[in-house]
Amino acid sequence: GRNREIEARAKRKEMPSSTNSKRKKRKKGNGFLSRESIGAFKIVGVSILFGTVLFGLALGLEQIGKSSAFQVKEIRWIGLGHLEEEDMQKRFQSVFGRNLFRLDIEAVQRKLLAEPWIKAATVKKQFPDRLMIIIVERKAAAVGYKWKMTAGRMRVDLSQAPILIDPEGVILQRGGAYLLDIPRLINFNRAAYAKSLWLGTLLRDKSGDAIAGAFIDLSNRDNLRVYLTESDGIARGLLHFGKERYQERWNRFLAIEEDLRKRHLSQWEIDLRFLGKVVLKAPGTQPSNVKAAAGLKQQHPVWEGSSDPVYF
Repeated sequence: GRNREIEARAKRKEMPSSTNSKRKKRKKGNGFLSRESIGAFKIVGVSILFGTVLFGLALGLEQIGKSSAFQVKEIRWIGLGHLEEEDMQKRFQSVFGRNLFRLDIEAVQRKLLAEPWIKAATVKKQFPDRLMIIIVERKAAAVGYKWKMTAGRMRVDLSQAPILIDPEGVILQRGGAYLLDIPRLINFNRAAYAKSLWLGTLLRDKSGDAIAGAFIDLSNRDNLRVYLTESDGIARGLLHFGKERYQERWNRFLAIEEDLRKRHLSQWEIDLRFLGKVVLKAPGTQPSNVKAAAGLKQQHPVWEGSSDPVYF
């Protein structure tokens, strides 16, 4: 009986603790949200807020994209020289009225670079309604001509419009105005082009004026030749310059030019590739006319035709 009484007491002592635990659980369950629930509500709230912001931005951008306040009303050109602003405005007329936010800058640049005269182009948006285009133009460095044979003589075809070429060999256009003192070429050859530009700067008389009617033949990169022509384009003389020492060789020709003119030759050919001498081939010249410089060996070049060379 004593043992039963002890067990009963123990049960009575445990009952308040169990009851209090249930009350605490009940109280917690009835008065507060769990941490998991609060976290879930936060994620949902942030998602709704983020979605609202995105929707607002999209709606705002759509309205901006339709707004006339951001339509292109002006194109400002910088760097134009050969190209005229009025003509460029007409070419890019389709840009006017386009919304700056929706304008494809890369597409505008591609269209600009398709123009041979434009070497580089930068396009910038200037809000609210202006486009700025910065141009780097190419420059004409040489003029290319075609030629034909007339009565056995080379003749530059002046009846056809020449082509303008920039320093990199890019063909800019056919015809049009150009500086008279830039090199004139025939038989355009990219491999010899850089040398021809250098030679072209040297073809000036003793007073420094450009030689009228001088055409550089680029057909052989190892032997640049220069045709000196009359006003009708028919060649009266041909100079062989080779591939180097152009300045010294041109000076050699200038030294004998006056004497050559006194001979009244209808046509002639001169080879300047031999060190220290000028070799002349012309109809009617004979070896007896040789004026050999002291100590110079007469090393005959290979000539086409029967005339013998004359040495100066």
